[in-house]
Amino acid sequence: MTNTPITIISTEEDAWALLEQWVNKQPINEVEFVNWPVLQINIKGEDYNSSLNSSQMAALVNFKKTIGRAYSTIAHGTYDMRRLKAEEEEQLEFSTHINQGSSLTDTDLTPLVQALASVVSTHQNASLAAGVIIGLALVARPVILKHYEIRAKQIDVDERARLLDLSLTSLEKKQYTLFETALAKLEKIYPQISKAIPDAAAGFWKFASASSNADKMSISGIELSQEDLEILSERRQNRPTDISEIEEGVRNFV
Repeated sequence: MTNTPITIISTEEDAWALLEQWVNKQPINEVEFVNWPVLQINIKGEDYNSSLNSSQMAALVNFKKTIGRAYSTIAHGTYDMRRLKAEEEEQLEFSTHINQGSSLTDTDLTPLVQALASVVSTHQNASLAAGVIIGLALVARPVILKHYEIRAKQIDVDERARLLDLSLTSLEKKQYTLFETALAKLEKIYPQISKAIPDAAAGFWKFASASSNADKMSISGIELSQEDLEILSERRQNRPTDISEIEEGVRNFV
């Protein structure tokens, strides 16, 4: 008896390669996610010392809800976390690690994406692709840049001119085209999954808005200055923000 081969996804490159396989209708093995996706955010400013504010934490929880609703779409046919069973809710937990003396955070979304990819359905490869697509929507630089580009189009033209360059490199354009192609294919099977991408984008907008009092922020390698954060923010500059101190280590969100 031979063992079924398992494909390990531990990097973003692995995720893009598997997505291309699925789009091209190539055979896909069982998949295991190992330390991917992990959302890395580094915030600098005098108010940030081993801390996140409540609005930033709410934005992180928004990412969990996005994955949970995507899970519900595949498992129960509706984009609504209220349909999840207790044991399904338990699978959708994640942790954020904050280094002492800074606001360098690693949010490990691996368990959530693994749960989404492993949903038992009549379209098992589509469930797996959904896990990869949602994972990329939450950590991949080209997709996050697109989230912020969409936000930039909604602001004043003069303000937009002061914003960082949101353009994609040649490789990132190819990756984003692959992402759109895969998403369109997935939507033919699960139409409601289309709601997940605007929800993910909203989470990034909220995080930028909640970070407008920071000196700068790096998110998945995208560098945002204080001016960038103020422009992207949905609220006025210097609006007071409550800071919630949390200890070094891991904080679980349920």
